[in-house]
Amino acid sequence: MATLGTCSSEGYIRAVETIARELNQPAPSVIQQGCLGLAGAIEGDASYIDPSGQLDKENYRGPAVNHPQAPIDPNLLDRYGFLREGLLGADQRIDSIRLNSVENYIRYHALSLS
Repeated sequence: MATLGTCSSEGYIRAVETIARELNQPAPSVIQQGCLGLAGAIEGDASYIDPSGQLDKENYRGPAVNHPQAPIDPNLLDRYGFLREGLLGADQRIDSIRLNSVENYIRYHALSLS
């Protein structure tokens, strides 16, 4: 799991291949997951997370039901295991759900790996 930019640069893949070559070992397969918004949430970027709970839908840029790059599948809400205290909009319409904790970003992206 890394930022979208890190995954697109294939930096992890090249690093693992270099180390394997130095150890005279075959390179293992590397599966990357570009995690939209995870770094922003960790860094406290107000476009992805707001500890005050005031993050409005218009300024939110993280995973969402209708997000073209990082859609939250409403059919998988139970499987994501989101922590209620790390969600905004859950008491409104389902398409207004916004992730508001690092833990929920990780839960979203971990399920997206499968």
